[in-house]
Amino acid sequence: MNIQKIMLLLMTSVAAGTDLCEGKIRNKWLAAGAVCAGLLCLWKTPLQLPDRVLGGLLPLGALTVFFSIGALGGGDVKLLSMVGCFVGARAVLYCMLCAFLLAGAAAFCKMLRHRCFFRRLGRLAGYFNHVRLARRLDVYETEDGIRGTGTLHFSVPVLLGVWLYAEGLF
Repeated sequence: MNIQKIMLLLMTSVAAGTDLCEGKIRNKWLAAGAVCAGLLCLWKTPLQLPDRVLGGLLPLGALTVFFSIGALGGGDVKLLSMVGCFVGARAVLYCMLCAFLLAGAAAFCKMLRHRCFFRRLGRLAGYFNHVRLARRLDVYETEDGIRGTGTLHFSVPVLLGVWLYAEGLF
């Protein structure tokens, strides 16, 4: 495992840890990670710098809609941008896909555990109907009296996606 993957795992692990403990991913930490990624790229593989910059920008563009409706927190989007600075455009897409699949599986299991899958599905259908009728995206509210089922720390699936990348699975 090279120094870039070790630093990526370290930075992502600390971000996930602070998200779990404090409910927040620190901007200073994410900025430090992006700078670290840039410096490592300049030192080791300077020709890949444009791809790394694109990798950092891609999640910002692709996930803005999810952030604007409240489906993702700003820290999660910025965390994926930091990951993109380390891995580049193509690999960050795989990390994002992996994180969303893992988060979806975790959310499904959590809804089954709390026996609220069909209520959540009905709520989602109601949201889509509202968007269709209003012809605009609004914030997706999840507070509907189903205790303990609303929060999923997306940084953990991101960390698992990064780990799969570091292990060479994609």
